[in-house]
Amino acid sequence: MGVNAADDLVHAPGPERLWREGFYFEFCDPATGRFGYANFGKLPNKGRAGNLVCLWDPEHGLLVAHERDTFESHTDAHRVGGLSVTCVKPLEEWHLSFDGEMLRLPRLGERRYRMPAELSDAERVTVPATFDVTWRAVSPAHAFDSPREEWRALFEGHFEQLGSSTGTLRAGDDAADARWVPPADVPDWPLTTDLAETLRSWGVL
Repeated sequence: MGVNAADDLVHAPGPERLWREGFYFEFCDPATGRFGYANFGKLPNKGRAGNLVCLWDPEHGLLVAHERDTFESHTDAHRVGGLSVTCVKPLEEWHLSFDGEMLRLPRLGERRYRMPAELSDAERVTVPATFDVTWRAVSPAHAFDSPREEWRALFEGHFEQLGSSTGTLRAGDDAADARWVPPADVPDWPLTTDLAETLRSWGVL
């Protein structure tokens, strides 16, 4: 199953009430240790949409935003809460921006955090965050067929594509440029305390 430019745009919805169009993007800034992803979906037969945005920041830890929104027309202009996503050129370039409050999740242990629903009002600490990222493809898109028969009723198609990102990430009052950096150059950058040692221990450097 091949992938063409039209696959990167919205599709005519099927008759199912919960028919969904979904998108997912990842980005990172090795120099500062920030990374994150933006995931959003739209239900054109209900006029509803939702997003899940996660950002890891060395100072603030794991930040999440989960927003719901509505829309009137199923177009390629995606605005879900504070997240705005635009396809500049199908299968080649996308632009993502976010501006909103993100919830800081308390840490339980190594790669373990409290779930948002578990937090009381007193425990819910929010951090203002923004990002403005341009994603560009660095490889052709690859289409996946579901390996299990029961999964095929859940989606009509799924493809993934490797890309690189440039832009600006900001959490709280701290801003940083986002770009790809050769691993050998990372120790020479003004890094967060112990970041280089941590990346070495993970086998990244």
